Amino acid sequence: MRAFVSWSGGKDCTLALHHFLSDPQNEVSFLLNMSHETDSISKFHNFGSDVLFEQSHSLGIPLFIERVTSKGYEYHLKKIMKKFKEDGIGYGVFGDIFLEEHRDWTTEVCREVGITPIFPLWGRETLSVIKEFCELGYKAKVTGVKEGGDYDHLLNKEININFIKEICAIKGADPCGENGEYHTLVLDGPIFRKKRNKNFSQSLLLICLILTIFFPKTLSCETKFKKIISLTPSITQSIYYLDAQDRLIGCTNYCHSAISDDIEIVSSAIKPNLEKIAKLKPDIVLASGMISERDVNTLRRLGIKVEIFPTPRSFIEICNQFTLLGDLIDKQKRAEEIVKESAERVNRIRDEMKKRGNSPRFFIQIGALPIFTVIPGTFMNDYIIYSNGKNIASALSSGTIGREFVVARDPDYIFIVTMGITGEHEERRWREFINMKAVNNNRIFILESEKACQPTPVTFAETLEIIYNKL
Repeated sequence: MRAFVSWSGGKDCTLALHHFLSDPQNEVSFLLNMSHETDSISKFHNFGSDVLFEQSHSLGIPLFIERVTSKGYEYHLKKIMKKFKEDGIGYGVFGDIFLEEHRDWTTEVCREVGITPIFPLWGRETLSVIKEFCELGYKAKVTGVKEGGDYDHLLNKEININFIKEICAIKGADPCGENGEYHTLVLDGPIFRKKRNKNFSQSLLLICLILTIFFPKTLSCETKFKKIISLTPSITQSIYYLDAQDRLIGCTNYCHSAISDDIEIVSSAIKPNLEKIAKLKPDIVLASGMISERDVNTLRRLGIKVEIFPTPRSFIEICNQFTLLGDLIDKQKRAEEIVKESAERVNRIRDEMKKRGNSPRFFIQIGALPIFTVIPGTFMNDYIIYSNGKNIASALSSGTIGREFVVARDPDYIFIVTMGITGEHEERRWREFINMKAVNNNRIFILESEKACQPTPVTFAETLEIIYNKL
């Protein structure tokens, strides 16, 4: 069964994931976190998305954060579950234990979009649940407690046998904190990847070498993905950054570096040629969420492994996906080096802009017919955030606007991304509005779409540096 897991980073969802993965036929495609668009950290758990992405990386499961707007939690949950359903994910795993009203609500919402909910912990005695969590070897700490109760002394404590005794000694408290008594962050456990011990790695390499010599046809230390097809330009570019382009055997007609290397074109921007892909016999196909569920299912029925990378919605998500790609194609060290270097470049600019103290107003245009602007919840909005700026479209949930919208909000800077439009033509159009600050101060600039629209750590850092040098 392919499923997503409702994910808070705490003990209950972790234990639910543990039980679901105990069946080797089950597969988790995403961790789904629902967070309010105005909250930089979880209101109850008191940690941010950076911690969730660290968990995601350690688990080897992509994290998808859905930002809840004024449209409400149910609206956004249904929206993302519909998307999961389109991608062939038919199940959702939830960590509910005994709150029947919430379970019924979850079941009904899932039913409306065709998702089957799974509750691995449902109906169990909560004391046995937290004991099992500890006995399985998981490590967690308390990150938030209920206000107005006798729980403050529990904050930052490790979840262990002593903690269980303490929580059980509090009158009326539920051992698992099901009434909101406390919230947790899971730090480690059986399903999380451990840091490799140097001696262990050397021993494993020696074992592989010996077995390869004596059983060359049955074991190889080389990567299992020798033939890769990329159906997304940013993934193709990432493969080049990771020095794995020698494994590419297919790409899209927008993957310019690969085309220059005579890699076969097997797809347009959104429609793959399944016959071509099948003939190339790839070990894996890497694609974005733009590929249709039907095409994904067809490839999988042909015995081809398909890995989906959703469009990242922040620089942190870009780095997380890049690291996951590195893990997938055995380029972990190189991926970590690139992410570290890119993050240092980005953070340097962020810190410098904060020192300046000013917060310029940005308009970033990425389409002309109609005019389309960068909105919150997209990785391109992070160009503005890391520049300590303000997005004139910060209140919008859709990027389609008119010129009068921009003129009325009078941005300090206009950046035009050449994504299917002629930048110079659009620049001339904006310069007709002579009373705008960006026009008066000659602050209209053009960004190349091949950099600005490519969600990789390197291109994000490069684009941010270009923007910074214009400020």
